[in-house]
Amino acid sequence: MIGNLSKEGGDRCSLDWVPGCMDPASHLYNPLANVDDGSCPIDSDVEE
Repeated sequence: MIGNLSKEGGDRCSLDWVPGCMDPASHLYNPLANVDDGSCPIDSDVEE
């Protein structure tokens, strides 16, 4: 799901965008985020 669709008065609808880090492993994780804004840090020390 990318956003929350809510019906406003009449035929108008609004889409609630919550940008943030969507990676649960990140210390910047935002459980309310529904749009990835690129704020999650990339861990360059990960061994493959």
